[in-house]
Amino acid sequence: MTLNSSFYYIDWQRIQLQTTLACGYFFTANSGKAYSEGAEVEASVKLGGGFRLNQSLGTTRSALTDAALPGNSPIGQQLPDVPRWTATTSLEYSRDITGDLTFNALVTNRFVDSEYDYNAVPASYTQKPAYDLVDMRIGLAGGSWTTSLYVDNLFDRRAVTGINRNVAQNNPYYARVFINRPRTIGVTAETEF
Repeated sequence: MTLNSSFYYIDWQRIQLQTTLACGYFFTANSGKAYSEGAEVEASVKLGGGFRLNQSLGTTRSALTDAALPGNSPIGQQLPDVPRWTATTSLEYSRDITGDLTFNALVTNRFVDSEYDYNAVPASYTQKPAYDLVDMRIGLAGGSWTTSLYVDNLFDRRAVTGINRNVAQNNPYYARVFINRPRTIGVTAETEF
């Protein structure tokens, strides 16, 4: 078993903040103080029979503590685009088929907690919901080459990855969201020479 962990604390001075003007346009300025503190833990365990389980867990608490200019981020609330929790779980399988040919398989689940995003202010949609996505990969490796079949976003889930306003419409109450890629299936081939 392998175990890694880290802890951190950041004291920000003159953090960049976005401020939306009454006309709907915005500007970014170095104005304010904030902190960010958190921890990460990673573990990897050989389960036997060619299986390995990997798990990582992270938590971050961050907030604005002072603002010289009025900004879109409320004081005391989690900073934008910073999830409170993240986690990744993967199960690997590897087995030698012949002396120089190996079969590999990997299934990964990635969880991202909800995040605030104030790019759409003053529109009311300011929180990206939590999501988890599953990826899968199976392949062969031999000597100096590898090839694999992959499926990203196996269950074809939609996750909001960004929020923005359409400034071209000059309507500050119109927000649009960006989503992740849909299920993607592909083949990779790599060689070393």
